[in-house]
Amino acid sequence: MHTHAPCRRPGGRSTTPRAILGVIACVCAVGCLPRERLNTACRWTADSAVLPPPGDPARRAHLIEDIRVAEELGIRHGDAILGHVNTDTGRRAREWCTEISMQEIMHRHNVSRAELASLTGVRVLWVDLLAVFLPMGAVFLVVSRRVIERVVAGYDPEDRWLALAVLIILMPVAAGLALGVTQMWGWLVEVLRVRDEHISYRAFELPASRHGWLVWGAAMALFAVVAVTVLLRKREITQPGRRAIG
Repeated sequence: MHTHAPCRRPGGRSTTPRAILGVIACVCAVGCLPRERLNTACRWTADSAVLPPPGDPARRAHLIEDIRVAEELGIRHGDAILGHVNTDTGRRAREWCTEISMQEIMHRHNVSRAELASLTGVRVLWVDLLAVFLPMGAVFLVVSRRVIERVVAGYDPEDRWLALAVLIILMPVAAGLALGVTQMWGWLVEVLRVRDEHISYRAFELPASRHGWLVWGAAMALFAVVAVTVLLRKREITQPGRRAIG
């Protein structure tokens, strides 16, 4: 009977990581700002597509994209004047450019300032889920399992309660590290989407920033589930007669 090895390229390296990165790149590309609408001169370029009728969900998505373009134009215009230095002059230039772009949006979409404000900073949930939360969740699951297995392996079966105490102390620390890594990964994804390494104030709108307590709590819960699973598995293996079963 022949077994098949995992799909590998001629060089011998597995294609799985590349496939995962390819999927993330595709997700980011779908949510990217259109390159032709971005400039440093604060020149508003409207999308050539016909606006969907009022009430159509596509119109809301179009409006959110326009707002993101306006924010990016403001940041690029401010950077073009004084670089990434946070000065009053650069901040005023950014705010001025963003404001006149927002005025264009209100005129084109026939929306009020309140409607515009309600959609400013809104995230595309499915992009954040597929490009940020799921990849980071998978990485945290793999890493936390290896860490937990190493901790548990360092204690005898009769000392598993001591191992549990160590894991309880380690759990919030691991969750905090997961939150920090998720924030950095979200920053990278956002850089790809806005085509600009300067996130500026939008760092506070990243997925981990907006849902920090939720991410930390979810990481704590995932760590706890993995820890219990590893402890129960070790208990079953070390109990007398277990190895003879099956």
